[in-house]
Amino acid sequence: MLRQRVTELQRDATTATRSSPGITKSVSLATNEVASKLKDTERELENLAEANQQLKIRIADLQAIQIVSAKSAAGSALTEKGPAEKEEGGKSIWHGPISNEARTWTSWQWLLFGSILLLAFAAGGYAVDWESRRRHGGFRI
Repeated sequence: MLRQRVTELQRDATTATRSSPGITKSVSLATNEVASKLKDTERELENLAEANQQLKIRIADLQAIQIVSAKSAAGSALTEKGPAEKEEGGKSIWHGPISNEARTWTSWQWLLFGSILLLAFAAGGYAVDWESRRRHGGFRI
């Protein structure tokens, strides 16, 4: 895009010098200024292209490392006998996801668990009281 603009400016400068020789000096100064800016921009573009290439190589390396580590983690999980692993026909078959991270509960999950536990204890107490009153003719003992 910049190169196209520079060629347009140079073309305009050559047509301007042909039409009026008095402004040749100012046009050549403008052309030199644009040319120096173009060289600076081209150098900057080359530096960015080189940095981009290095980053692409680094990303490819990191992806390869991630794949290798995932395969080694999957291999070590299959060699250890776990509760989700079964043997069929002499082969180990893994049933379930392979993950090394611990799962934690959120606050609403803890609240739900506590509520269910409390209801279970209350229902158990009520069942014991009801059975006791049934045996003793309605009296609480």
